[in-house]
Amino acid sequence: MTRTMHPRVFRDTWSLTNWQTASVLGLSERTIVAYCASPNAVSRRNPSPSVQRITFNQHQIFLNEHKGAEVN
Repeated sequence: MTRTMHPRVFRDTWSLTNWQTASVLGLSERTIVAYCASPNAVSRRNPSPSVQRITFNQHQIFLNEHKGAEVN
């Protein structure tokens, strides 16, 4: 099982804005925009493995909170 997640996948999965994604992951909005830019864009950046692990961990936290909300 992969324990990484691209910030774009996280943003799209949880229907977040770039600003919200940046806030949750502790990054700048500009960084999120660069991670989510089209493959041919000059500003495109690939997230480091540590950012992808942080994103995965945040996704797990969101999943756990969502499950708890459904039970109540």
